Amino acid sequence: SPPQLSAAVASGSEMAERVRAFAWENTPLGPMAGWSHGLRTIVATLLECQLPMYVAWGPQLIGIYNDAYRTILGAKHPQALGQPTQDTWPEIWSTIGPMFGQVVSGRSIGFEDFKLTIERFGYPEDCYFNFSYSPVRDDDGQVSGLLVTFAETTRRVRSEARLRFLDELSQRIRQSGDAAEAMQEAARLLGQYLGVGALTRPLLGQQLAPGGLRLHQAIKVSLDPLGIHNPGAVRLHPGLACVAQELG
Repeated sequence: SPPQLSAAVASGSEMAERVRAFAWENTPLGPMAGWSHGLRTIVATLLECQLPMYVAWGPQLIGIYNDAYRTILGAKHPQALGQPTQDTWPEIWSTIGPMFGQVVSGRSIGFEDFKLTIERFGYPEDCYFNFSYSPVRDDDGQVSGLLVTFAETTRRVRSEARLRFLDELSQRIRQSGDAAEAMQEAARLLGQYLGVGALTRPLLGQQLAPGGLRLHQAIKVSLDPLGIHNPGAVRLHPGLACVAQELG
């Protein structure tokens, strides 16, 4: 391969080695020795970058990425290397495909905390990203590919949503007139936060302490978003508890 790219693929990173050893002659890009200057330059740049980067090149949008991008791929790595982007991300192609089309026409696109439901580990997962799609021009000045740079913000977005929920929950409960009203309001807010369409009616049962009541609420999803991995008695107020149980 040309000197510029040779130095990048000799950097010792996993993806540098994979790009060097990959059978590019079996892809629409052809042998690495025949790559255009524009493609060699962008691939060398991404391989030596410490931030997540992905380039989609040619009409088939063949994907090449660096070590930092592996996290978003999850179980899709390493099969995603050298594959059409549409084959790598079929679950979100209806969303990002039109964006790619705009970028290939010469327009850059960027979003903050953009939600995508991806399947990097075999199941749907709501994730959030700050990202930019930029056109990459070839030797003749025409757009031949696009560069994806991003930062995943899922943890921050979820953390902020959790804090907003807990703050609102605390304020609403303090404003409640009695225990039953407090529990009903807590159940309503919890269902809203978790996206549950319906909650069972509150069942008031045993007293936990003088003036305290036990409330059972059956919900259709787990409490993982709140960090509660073993649903049980969840203290919402001194002397009160809410018991959440998954429906089968």
